[in-house]
Amino acid sequence: MGSCSKKLRLDFLPDCRFVAYMTASKDNPHSMEIVSKLFFLITAKLEDGAWHAANAQCASLNASAASKRAEDMRDLGEEIMILAGAIVTICEV
Repeated sequence: MGSCSKKLRLDFLPDCRFVAYMTASKDNPHSMEIVSKLFFLITAKLEDGAWHAANAQCASLNASAASKRAEDMRDLGEEIMILAGAIVTICEV
């Protein structure tokens, strides 16, 4: 095998340690620590969403501001879905 093909093989080898760490058993304290931190992030996103929703309830809110608040909440929802998906993936063993 030539030196170029050896280098390419090494450059494109998957990092198996990362995969094994992220798909560790749900009883593994390292993976459950990650899950706990992901739930913390979800909690923070939900609190941000509650703030946006509460501020959007004022009677003087115009259509542009309401639309912006709704877009912000949709973005937060998408971020929460990503975090929740990561939790499910980590816990599936």
